[in-house]
Amino acid sequence: MGKNSISIKEFIKQNKEELENNPNVLRVGKTITYSPEFKVKAVELREQGYSTREIFEDNGLCYHDPSSYKYIKKWTQQYKIHGRECFFKETRGRNANGKSGRPKKQELTVDEKVLIQEKIIEAQKQEIENLKKRLWLGKVVEVSDKYMPKQMIFSFIHDLKNRGYSSITSLCEYFSVSRSGYNKWVKTASERKQREKQDLSDFKDIKYIWLKSDKTAGYRTICMNLRYELAQ
Repeated sequence: MGKNSISIKEFIKQNKEELENNPNVLRVGKTITYSPEFKVKAVELREQGYSTREIFEDNGLCYHDPSSYKYIKKWTQQYKIHGRECFFKETRGRNANGKSGRPKKQELTVDEKVLIQEKIIEAQKQEIENLKKRLWLGKVVEVSDKYMPKQMIFSFIHDLKNRGYSSITSLCEYFSVSRSGYNKWVKTASERKQREKQDLSDFKDIKYIWLKSDKTAGYRTICMNLRYELAQ
């Protein structure tokens, strides 16, 4: 199999037919486009201790230093950040049916769209309550035309995913939010829950002071009482 003594271009020229029939290759042109399955396999084999040369040559592919090493380094980073599914979401090349060209956008079903609309209404109602709460706590509220904060969108994208509706990518495209933004939202779930827990605790303290004053205490009085309570 190909060594570092010849270039990738020369290797393709000498082994084009063999490469086109190699299941680890998606497309052969001026360069080799590797299949998603091979990218996943390469990352996992590297983690098991196999060398870059072994990974390429044992799978009928040309090993070339340093390009082969750079490929696996790049795939490993993508794998760690986005998971193995990121390799199966190609924007160009063959689609799931093996045809060339850009894959068609996955359409949502009628049931999914109805459920999404229900979730939007539910989210809007919840957001109204959240706005009331933020105003009551004296926090700054940003006025938005959409009235649909991304946090709320990510929340029910996550809910829809757990119910088995469509794919995360399709849902993110439908709501015009980024997949990376959604992934970040998922990773910070524990921090967010802690903040929400603290907000709820603050709200209960404020409500207690307000009710204790027969609903007459203003912002300054509530702040003074809170400072007093914290000093105890």
